Amino acid sequence: MMIGRRLIYRLKRRNEYHIHSPFVYELYTKVIREHQRSNVDYDLVVRVGRTVDKKRHILKSRRKLARFFYRYAAYYEQDEVTLFGKVTAMNAAAFALGNPHSRVKVACSGEFVDTLNNLGMVNVERVVIEDELRYCLEHRSEDTVFVFEGIHDNKSAEELWNVFCTHPEVTLTIDFYHAGMVFFREGMEKQSFVLKV
Repeated sequence: MMIGRRLIYRLKRRNEYHIHSPFVYELYTKVIREHQRSNVDYDLVVRVGRTVDKKRHILKSRRKLARFFYRYAAYYEQDEVTLFGKVTAMNAAAFALGNPHSRVKVACSGEFVDTLNNLGMVNVERVVIEDELRYCLEHRSEDTVFVFEGIHDNKSAEELWNVFCTHPEVTLTIDFYHAGMVFFREGMEKQSFVLKV
């Protein structure tokens, strides 16, 4: 079943020639495609993933996504990011290190947050989310992005992701396969994208 989901994602994903949103075009050309060959923080992000997430081998696609999250945080310097779903320490670390002045909220255990804080990522904090959509609607702003991890891990996750994609108050969703980003941006035409990092 995972192979089928991956194939569907590959067939749907687009590049810059299919992007008509100025914000997403900038995101794609200035952040996604702006690869840095060496960065000390990239290595730290992966080490955090191996240690805290207890993953000896991390897929290349997941490492690339975490690097993108790091670049996203550094480029846009948003005040706040909230991660929910199947949250990984690697992605939380990427956002926390990419912009140390932001608040990185994670729907995880206190132990998870304490571990990241003790590793130097003191801008990571715990939130309790019982209803993901309601939480996002109540905490939305121009300076907040919501990251839903594991959107294709199972049928219920995909169904919830579809709820976000079709909700009238959500203006932009971006599917990166392992995670999706949800935005509430005023003045933006409602759009959904499937992109590769």
